[in-house]
Amino acid sequence: MKIYNSAPPYRKTAGKVIKILFIFCLLPGSIAIAQEQPEITAAAAFDKSDITIGEKVTYTIGVEAPQDTKIDIPVIDPLITGAGFAIKDFGGGKPVKIGKNRLRKKQWYLLDTYITGAYRISPITINYTLSDGTSGSTETTETFLEVRSVIKEGEITEDIRDIKLPVIIPVSYRKLMVWSIIIFTLIIITAAGFLFYFKYRRFIIPQPPPLPPYVIALRELKKIRDMDLATEENIKKYYIGVSGIIRHYVEQRFSLHAPEQTTEEFLSALTAFTVLDRPQKTLLRDFLKHCDMVKFARYGPDREEIDGVYNTATKFVHETQPAVKPVAETG
Repeated sequence: MKIYNSAPPYRKTAGKVIKILFIFCLLPGSIAIAQEQPEITAAAAFDKSDITIGEKVTYTIGVEAPQDTKIDIPVIDPLITGAGFAIKDFGGGKPVKIGKNRLRKKQWYLLDTYITGAYRISPITINYTLSDGTSGSTETTETFLEVRSVIKEGEITEDIRDIKLPVIIPVSYRKLMVWSIIIFTLIIITAAGFLFYFKYRRFIIPQPPPLPPYVIALRELKKIRDMDLATEENIKKYYIGVSGIIRHYVEQRFSLHAPEQTTEEFLSALTAFTVLDRPQKTLLRDFLKHCDMVKFARYGPDREEIDGVYNTATKFVHETQPAVKPVAETG
């Protein structure tokens, strides 16, 4: 394949004109007719015959052949890019069936142009292999493309213009005054805020420190006991509340994620927990298992067991609270 940047021949023989009309339906635009083999037809074309520099154009190669023919369309990248074109995109896809035992294969290239002139692209050789193993080749004929300048003939273009002088923007004293007042006001407000803080900060009431976990647990246990839930109708709710208080207490006191674990998971993790001694671990294990029997096994505790679960919970909290001066319970 060769590309020539020269004026296209405008005089055609009658035979070539007939061939052009024969292949006209194969490809749109500026079409060049291929040499024909008995069953193979090839063609190449631009979608436009006349463009301006910088305008994109599509160049397409198409081949029609029997259905089982293997078609080899060559790569035109080196020839196209070396002649003033740049390939922006390309594609082809699978062959398309166009009739009984016939197929069509296409390869297209989206091109950009950088050099003006008349381009003549020489025939492209298409190799093929028939179903019986016979190999051969066919060629497209020439294609033509006229690339014109964007400057019209006879038009006089101006030379490079000089840099314009900077534009002086007049000062708006009104806007300047408004912004000055805003900034001055913000400075006064900020200074007044700092002055007020440093002068009167001794009068700011400090927030009390958070209550220790054991104080919260004892207070919540007393609250749930005073709600009088230890009845036959509400006994399950009572046990859920008491066991939940102890689980949250263990989480806050020892950073052990008890609320998210099942009883079995919690007791399994408790065996390796060295902060609690053996009697405390046993007390907590018996407490949780007894609560699970009421919550999940529909066990009906008697009055002694109901009072005992509250006493066990408060005993565990007292035994595991930090060794500091006890804080009075709040009701």
